[in-house]
Order: sequence, then C-alpha cells, then structure tokens
Amino acid sequence: MDLGKYLAGALNLTVKHPVPLVLGCAVAVLAGAATLGILAPALTAGAVLMFVKAHAGGTPAPGDVFKPLGRTFPLLGAALVHAVAIFLGTLLLVVPGLILAARWMYALPLMADKGMGMGEAQRRSAEMVQQGGTFMHVVFLLVLAVVGGSGSLLAGVGALLTVPLSVGALALAYADRR
Repeated sequence: MDLGKYLAGALNLTVKHPVPLVLGCAVAVLAGAATLGILAPALTAGAVLMFVKAHAGGTPAPGDVFKPLGRTFPLLGAALVHAVAIFLGTLLLVVPGLILAARWMYALPLMADKGMGMGEAQRRSAEMVQQGGTFMHVVFLLVLAVVGGSGSLLAGVGALLTVPLSVGALALAYADRR
C-alpha cells in the first residue's frame, strides 16, 4: 500500500475538480454535524464515491454527495455498530480497536457503492484489507486521521484541504481494491 500515492492522487483530483470535491466534503462534514451525525455516514460515503468517480475519469458534481442518502439508515446502523465495536476494541489495549477500524474501513463505501448489507460489506472489506496488509491499513488510517484532523489547527479553514485529502486517499485505496 503506497500511502504517498494515495495522498498525492487525492491532491491531484482535488486540484482538478476543486469545487465539487471540496464542496462535497464540506457538505458531508457540516450536514453530518448539523444532523448530530445521522447523515454523516451517507454523506461521507457520497464524498468517497465522488473521488472514485473522478479517479475513474468522470466529472463529479456537487450533488453526487447526496446519492447515498437513500441508504441513510443502513449506513447509520453500520456506522453505529462499527463505532461501538471499535470503541470496545480500543478499550482492550487500543490495538484490537485499530485492527477493527482497519478491517472495516471499506464497509461503508461498499454498502453505498455496491448496495451490500452490513455483514457482507464487513466481510468484503476485511478481505480487501487483508490483501493489502492489515498493518499497512492501520498505519494508513492513522495517517489519514492526522491529515484530516490537522485542518482544524487553522481555525477550521485548513480542513477545506485536509478533509478532501483524507477522503480522497481513502477513496483511491478503495478504488484500487474493489
């Protein structure tokens, strides 16, 4: 897994399609927060799929972020199950939580992209992660968390670049493995 390749690819796509990709990520973050997280999984999956579309040569549109809204409740349910399981795993000396987070990192995009149910998406995500190496995926998630979170250091303005970088890098890793 080439972390630099995914971050550079995300940056290139963001520069090529700045309005829809930055706007899509901003909508995902802001609307997700405004709805107390209820829409966050669907909108984040929508932002990921916008990057996948751009990576495949398509032109993302700002409205693409809303495409997974029809799967809001299955995505929200999966996100809640993941959050509880990862939290409990983190309480068990951190490592189990990181491993679960890595194993399921592609589950929500799979549910939104392929229409899979939670169990099937979790299994497929775990297979995709195992093929690329679980340890490298854990490192990848930690890097994405640092990159994505670093935008808040500049009064949140930096998030306009760092969130699309994190979402885009995840999308490119997903696109390579699906």
